[in-house]
Amino acid sequence: MTLGERLEELLEERELTQRQIAKDLHIVPSTLNGYIKGHRQPDHETIIRMAEYFEVSTDYLLGVTNLRRASQEIQDAREGNLLGIYRSLQPENQDLLMEQAHFYQRYDAKQKEQKKKKQ
Repeated sequence: MTLGERLEELLEERELTQRQIAKDLHIVPSTLNGYIKGHRQPDHETIIRMAEYFEVSTDYLLGVTNLRRASQEIQDAREGNLLGIYRSLQPENQDLLMEQAHFYQRYDAKQKEQKKKKQ
């Protein structure tokens, strides 16, 4: 997703107008509209203010990740990447991914059990 698409989505979720957000962020409404339409790009400080305003990460706003907030529970980038992939999938594909994950979980448990028996 682009920055504009993210902004539009966040506006809709919070049922806010572009005019209200522009006022809250101290920017001209036409400038915000330019960000949403992709005609303009905000500077770093504005991106940070928007992220704080919407309580999301700058990476989320910029489309780097689908995770809205960096979670303290995420142990590393690979785990975060997996979570981002899962969240981006359609529900039926999320189910398929979970089935595969359970398969590997059972496989690992069997491997550990066999290793214990050998000791």
